[in-house]
Amino acid sequence: MYKTIRIPIVGTLNLNWPNLNVRMWHGSVKIGRPTIEPSNPGRKEGYLIVPEWGSVVDTDDGAVYETTRASSPVLSAEEEELTDGSFVEFTLTTDSDKPNEQVAEGRRTLASLHTMIDLSFGRRLLGVPLSEEVGELFEDGHFNCSVQSSLVGMESLTTVKLLPVQILKGWADHVLERHIHRPAAEKETLALASEWYRLAESSLVRSGKMT
Repeated sequence: MYKTIRIPIVGTLNLNWPNLNVRMWHGSVKIGRPTIEPSNPGRKEGYLIVPEWGSVVDTDDGAVYETTRASSPVLSAEEEELTDGSFVEFTLTTDSDKPNEQVAEGRRTLASLHTMIDLSFGRRLLGVPLSEEVGELFEDGHFNCSVQSSLVGMESLTTVKLLPVQILKGWADHVLERHIHRPAAEKETLALASEWYRLAESSLVRSGKMT
């Protein structure tokens, strides 16, 4: 679901295919979204991270990490009504069953259509992303949002890897100091390559080819 940026849509357009409905109109819309507390936005777009908190403790066998308080996420759903705006809605029936795979399939399937709209009407037609939901679509067009729509990672389920400051200091002395003294032209080339790397990473995440 998108809101346009100062492109009022005059009238209502409904486009229907066997697995895709596109609606463009001016008026109001109800947006449902899952909420997960506590959580923070992840580095990858569309991901939420449930944080863990702990201490580094010195023992006879060396430093160890101990959890001091675990997070117990609470899932819920909320609904908001937006009025007096122009909206573009894509409703896609996917072949995937798992919520994260449905999101990835939806992004891949709609990517070409989004690009064609941008090239034809400019980026302001799909100007403000409002929601990206997974749920159940009924025959009357009613859509129930699932609280599993967001991709959630639990920090407590990942592997603990202690990182001594001696390693960080060695990295800084070797990598950062070397970079600081590079010629300006070489720095500019590396900056451009790094920017493309980040853009490619974001694209792979959105297409579901990287998690």
